[in-house]
Amino acid sequence: AATLLALPLLFLGLTARGVYPASRGLTPLARRWPRLSSLAATVADSEQLIGRTFRAAPRTFIAAVVITIISWAALIAEYWLMVRFLGTALTLPQLIVALTAARISILLLLPAGLGVLELSQALAFGALGLDPALGISLGLLIRARDTALGLFGLWWGGRAVGQWAVNR
Repeated sequence: AATLLALPLLFLGLTARGVYPASRGLTPLARRWPRLSSLAATVADSEQLIGRTFRAAPRTFIAAVVITIISWAALIAEYWLMVRFLGTALTLPQLIVALTAARISILLLLPAGLGVLELSQALAFGALGLDPALGISLGLLIRARDTALGLFGLWWGGRAVGQWAVNR
């Protein structure tokens, strides 16, 4: 798990030094299969942009990476807390598998009302040998949290707009 977590940092470190590992891997494939040439060009441009950005503002770049790592740690901690709230303890690998299923379902190009999050959690928990109902409960808990945060934002925004209208 530590190796998998270190791979993105290794990739960023190499790219920052001007070594472009993804481009090196895709370029020979693009020569063999011309349909991959636009993908290889996009990846090469992206890696060069990452390297230029790091060399132009290394502190800002490193701060962005650190903030990303902290946000993922907070996301994992929040997910662990929700699972514990439902009365189950998961090992770290189980937690990562279930969280990954949730994140992938959120990134799918399907409307949220179709229950993709709940289904992904039920399937993940079932694959882990746990009760799929726990996964559905966790999906509903995530939806309730998101709805509460959205309603809070609407309330706060409505207050701000109301104060702005009064002061105008």
